[in-house]
Amino acid sequence: MSAVLIAGCNRGGSAVVDQMPPTTAASHEWIFVDPKPGRARHLSEKLRARDPQFRTTAIQTVAQQAMARVDDEGAFLFTMDSVADTVHALRARRPAQCATFQLCGRGQGGSHGARIALQGTIVPGDRQRSEQAMLILGTLDGMSRRASSRVLTRPDLLMASVLKPLRNQVTTLTVKHLSERNRDPFDLSGGPMSVILAGTTYPLVVVRAPASDRFPDWRERALHGVGELPKPVHVRGVDSKTRGAVAVVVPELSAVHFLVVSIDQQDGRRLETLSSLELPPPIPESLLRRKHSAVDTAIFTD
Repeated sequence: MSAVLIAGCNRGGSAVVDQMPPTTAASHEWIFVDPKPGRARHLSEKLRARDPQFRTTAIQTVAQQAMARVDDEGAFLFTMDSVADTVHALRARRPAQCATFQLCGRGQGGSHGARIALQGTIVPGDRQRSEQAMLILGTLDGMSRRASSRVLTRPDLLMASVLKPLRNQVTTLTVKHLSERNRDPFDLSGGPMSVILAGTTYPLVVVRAPASDRFPDWRERALHGVGELPKPVHVRGVDSKTRGAVAVVVPELSAVHFLVVSIDQQDGRRLETLSSLELPPPIPESLLRRKHSAVDTAIFTD
């Protein structure tokens, strides 16, 4: 029986336990890891409450300290409290190990910021997806701040009403991937990486762009990049068109532009929507001294 280590026993981890089918739960040993007191034990007990035969272990530590307990037949699931924690954990995995991650949150703009969720599974040997995941997550880390989901929901009831279904939606895909981790990347449900924009889950490709690029360049990169997604993973609409998303990442500017592209039956491609996350410009020191001034950063969490 192989082991699956779940690092991040927060609301994201709890959603995974809630949605996990009995067949998946019975097929693995589950190692719950979290540095905060009581959280790993709580999720371990929560899963065993469904069936005492489920094998679980709870460890209070950071993910990297426990990852050695998982051999190359096992896997990791990262539902961490921050993008930085996710990046560090992904870097610590061995190339022969499968790892799944999920994050949800909002972009700049406070309660008006775009609600976005990211999900991905890196299977052994898939260097391309590993590089794409590190590119987008590393850039998001540079523009977002560490925060729990309570920071998003406590002051904003609208965000609270949106974040829970967003988390549940991305978790549904994550749970599927847990039972599919021995498949090839594009045989995974929805493909190896996905983004949720405006309530729709799109298969995702990540491309890098130079700082000199502008909107026409992003558009061309998206129209070309979406061709990397095979037709079976596309989202099919009632208009018979299929859709996929491309994240155009500009690390030098701490910017990520999500472009949704539609494809008709003749392979005609059209840009439909653009959602951008960018690091705000520096605030003058005189404004930083004011009591209510704050840098409006993105927040991604469990």
